[in-house]
Amino acid sequence: MFPFNFIECQKKNLISFLQKLVQTSSQNGIDSLDPIVKVISHELRKFGFKPILIGDKKTLSILCFYGSAKGRKLWLDAPLDT
Repeated sequence: MFPFNFIECQKKNLISFLQKLVQTSSQNGIDSLDPIVKVISHELRKFGFKPILIGDKKTLSILCFYGSAKGRKLWLDAPLDT
């Protein structure tokens, strides 16, 4: 039940987050990943996640945890560029 309550409670913040993502230039091979990584990391922290940057400038990924880093994990993999 947690994800549905979270989404409903954070609806305005989530919409704002998505607007920031769309406004941040992140074209593959053209733009640096730094700006989009900063936006995503900042917003994840606001939602209570603990983002960790892994990889190098070309293959940068964001790994994040909610709560304890021990136990089961869920890894969602998505490109940071558009």
